Amino acid sequence: MNNASQVKSLAIIYRALTVVGLLLLIAAYFSPVWWVSLEAPQYPKGTFPDGIRIHFHFTGVHNGCTEQESEEIEIGEGIDCVEEMDTINHYVGMAPTSAGGPIERGFSHFSFSILGVMLFVFMMPNGKKQIYVLGGGFAGVMAWMLISLYGQGHMDTIAAAFAEGMGQFFNDRKQIVVETDKLRRNAGMVVGAYGLIMLVITFALWKAGDGLRWVLALVPAGLSVIFVIDYAGWLYWFGHNLHPWGAFSVKPFMPTVFGDGKVAQFTTHSYPHYGYFMLMGVTLVLLVAILLRRKMYRLAAEDAEAQK
Repeated sequence: MNNASQVKSLAIIYRALTVVGLLLLIAAYFSPVWWVSLEAPQYPKGTFPDGIRIHFHFTGVHNGCTEQESEEIEIGEGIDCVEEMDTINHYVGMAPTSAGGPIERGFSHFSFSILGVMLFVFMMPNGKKQIYVLGGGFAGVMAWMLISLYGQGHMDTIAAAFAEGMGQFFNDRKQIVVETDKLRRNAGMVVGAYGLIMLVITFALWKAGDGLRWVLALVPAGLSVIFVIDYAGWLYWFGHNLHPWGAFSVKPFMPTVFGDGKVAQFTTHSYPHYGYFMLMGVTLVLLVAILLRRKMYRLAAEDAEAQK
């Protein structure tokens, strides 16, 4: 097979892999990415076969308990294990789950849209049109972000949900106001950081030429690692920012990121859900796509050099 045929075949394959990666990314956005459960004697297996279980999505924390019929509870009553988890955590002075990652959750649709723009441009042939589409796509996401957050009140919704979640368990209204104002400031800084990052990526690729276009797929490919780092960071925050008015006094601790652990009388479990395996699939197919794309342009450059 000559270089021209190889280039054509590689172009088809790397673009197909990128489409697969994009579809997996979209599917992961709507799927549970990680799950956590607590088991204790007061939660019998007959009623709570999976313990007090919650599912982490990019958009929020969801109930992971299945309804079971028993003497304690009838099918249809509904078991909300997010509330149950928050109640348990409250006894040791831990903040409710809604306090974790409010910006990540509130900005998730913007973040995934940015990644989608990058993958779409990654599939395009190298050239100025790539930069125009990338800049236009980034500008569109930024405009949408500003209109949604500040024009349509999405920032107020994020702040109100945070304050409401904290207020369900803690009565220090002044501190909640302080934390909510801090959230607003941090969210504003994230908006600015997103704009700066998109500007830097566009400018860098414009100046660097064709050699760095693979970076457009590298960032989405790294989401599986970014998620775990962010998740671990929030677990550290929860375990090291215990409120003193908890019913039980517990020393600051690092909750289990992956695997099984023990806190007081509770056995904890923390494992990836099927959404995370989708993210791993994104990482795999995009890394292969990057390698194939680089090989494709290397062969194309050799052909161009040979024809001189």
